[in-house]
Amino acid sequence: MNVLKLVMSRGGQEWGIIRMFAAIGIMWVATLQTALATQADSTAVSFVSDVEGAIPFIHELNFTVAPLTNFKSVVFTVRPKPGSFTRAISATYPKSYLSTRHFVDTAGNLKVPVFGLYDGFTNSVTLTFVFNDNSQRQIILPVATTAFSDPCGYKQPTVVQARTNSTSLSYDFMMLKDSCSSFSPAIMDTDGALRWVGTGGVGNVSSAFFDNAVYIGQAGGPNFIRMELDGAFSIVADYSNIGVTQFHHNIDRGKHGLLLEVDTRTDYESTVLEADKNGNLLKVWNMAEIIGNAMRAGGDDPSAFVRRGADWFHNNAATYRASDDSVLISSRESFVIALDYRSSAIKWILGDTSKAWYQYPSLRAYALTVAPGGVAPIGQHAVSITYNDKLLLFDNGLASANQTPAGNKRNFSAPRKYSLDLNNRTATQIFAYNRSIVSEICSSVYEDAPNNYLVDYAVAGGFLSASPSAEIVGLQADGQRVFDYAYPTSFCQKMFNALPMHLEQLTFGSAALPFAGTFSNFSGRALIGPGDNALFGGFVIGGSGNKEVIIRGLGPSLAAFGLAPVIPDPFLTLYSGSQLVATNDNYTANPILASNRLTPGDPRESALVTTLNPGAYSTVLQDRLGRTGFGLLQVYDVTDGTSQLVNVSIRGRVGLGNNLLIGGFTVATHPMEVIVRALGPTLATYGVSDPLPDPSVGVYNADGSLIASNTSWMVTQKLELTSAGFALPNAHEASLLTILYPGAYTAIVRGAAGSTAEGSALLEIYNAGAF
Repeated sequence: MNVLKLVMSRGGQEWGIIRMFAAIGIMWVATLQTALATQADSTAVSFVSDVEGAIPFIHELNFTVAPLTNFKSVVFTVRPKPGSFTRAISATYPKSYLSTRHFVDTAGNLKVPVFGLYDGFTNSVTLTFVFNDNSQRQIILPVATTAFSDPCGYKQPTVVQARTNSTSLSYDFMMLKDSCSSFSPAIMDTDGALRWVGTGGVGNVSSAFFDNAVYIGQAGGPNFIRMELDGAFSIVADYSNIGVTQFHHNIDRGKHGLLLEVDTRTDYESTVLEADKNGNLLKVWNMAEIIGNAMRAGGDDPSAFVRRGADWFHNNAATYRASDDSVLISSRESFVIALDYRSSAIKWILGDTSKAWYQYPSLRAYALTVAPGGVAPIGQHAVSITYNDKLLLFDNGLASANQTPAGNKRNFSAPRKYSLDLNNRTATQIFAYNRSIVSEICSSVYEDAPNNYLVDYAVAGGFLSASPSAEIVGLQADGQRVFDYAYPTSFCQKMFNALPMHLEQLTFGSAALPFAGTFSNFSGRALIGPGDNALFGGFVIGGSGNKEVIIRGLGPSLAAFGLAPVIPDPFLTLYSGSQLVATNDNYTANPILASNRLTPGDPRESALVTTLNPGAYSTVLQDRLGRTGFGLLQVYDVTDGTSQLVNVSIRGRVGLGNNLLIGGFTVATHPMEVIVRALGPTLATYGVSDPLPDPSVGVYNADGSLIASNTSWMVTQKLELTSAGFALPNAHEASLLTILYPGAYTAIVRGAAGSTAEGSALLEIYNAGAF
């Protein structure tokens, strides 16, 4: 019975009790107040002082808290100026984080850094103190700031279009990557108000926002610097020991950390590093070596194209593509090139085919074809992968400066988005923002929420014109401009690149581990028959503790989804090795099934609720009388703990039409590396009489969109699968490695395109990080 029903059913009694306590009067009130006392009531929080930080946009608000043992966290919120439609800047500081940063001491002295303040203004700041019993207390303070002397002129824009009153724009803050002063980078809101600038004394466009901090590389030096939003900064790495001489162009998000573009003593603008948040070096991609080796392997002499020490490549951006575990690197001189993350092997190249690179057969072999209606990028910047796995970039339209032939040149610049079909080796342009603006160098476009863009024309009008400007534009999903600001410039120093960012609900000290996701359930569907045509499933529990699972075998309820015929009476068997663990014909009512909403929809269907030790298990689903029809086998992880489902395999028959082998699985909590394999010919060595001769596999998201696919593991992902220990015995079998974000996915095994062959196949799904 819920609370409302409880109160309603006992209404007369409750009212009598209330009247009785009302008659007691003041004594009842005092008793009730004592009973309802919270830690917010019993903790003294006193404001002590307001101290300006390293820049006017940062202040330190000092308090005392007693007793400190009650204190859990504090949230600050900076209210937007009157008339603004931006969100408030807000951040949560847990006590553990404040202790680590020495912002709180055992005597109860508490320093709360507040950032994102308006300069030259009396800000309204709300402090919400949260205590261990989750009670809260709010204090609202006026925080007056001094004016910031702005050397870059951000506070005096030419307003091409003022911020509209739209609240549908997905972002309200932007990081401007600049070198116009030693206050790089700058953070601005979409009203055009400056809200933060760099405190590290560095002027360089090479910067990024990561782990709730700003990172910047030293111009003319090897130091990698982290700047906290509260103003503190430190050198996290010095890469002189690996020959780094300076940072240039961009810093971008990578697989595990940040992608850094650096010069070394031997190579100019053609080396990319990946480093974690502490500056630890994770990967190195030397494009002179990678491209030179590929050209030699393809029978070409690279000496005229790869010229170490010269500006032959001009790397200006990089990004990571999770769906196929690749790093994409932009060469302004030539193309966008995709490398396998693990092996550094070239996967594909997208660029203007009239440029020098296309004259070499060894590189031409990697070329993607641009589908009719689109154009290849020329001299592009700011490559990124969007939320739905599309390639986004700023197409500058400038021909090569140091390669011959130099290729085409366009008289306008445009953001472009491409859908990549790597099986057919095509790139289809699906979006372009076309305005008659020339911005031949630098510049950027990024997508925040779907179809919400931030466009930066770094030198609108052209860097050779008499009066170029840095122009920044916000686009919302309906294609309308929400704001448009311009600033006089002479080159890229004011807005080399502009990135949407979110400062409205930051939490410090709670970063999640990368690719730490888990599987929460598996399912397998196939056409089931007697004997060897049953649906066979296997799963592995990894870890150190027992795991409670629910295993279901469905048949009759599938008819509601249009499947016919279905097995009328599913029978489920569970084994550990050759030992029988449990069987079930018709499920029995169970509170665990009910609480997880997993009670089967038909009394003839099967379900097991069991606790299992770590190890390998197998299941068999068939009709109790051996009849033929569709059936669904499911395994659910229903408890937390020190163990998890790390692998599942499903063996069934693959036919024509809808008679496919289908597996479903859910990724929970965090992104994870997943390996999906489809075996056919190998099954013959295990006594399966009719293996599918040439299986293919595809992985689809909850919307039905194809995320990744493979027809032959040796053609597209041989190196990464072999290095991960998941090579297959037969070249006709299929496998793929991809990174999937939390959500539901479907893997489908079918015969190769055009094949009419049928047979048994094995679908395997692995949490790659667990092996």
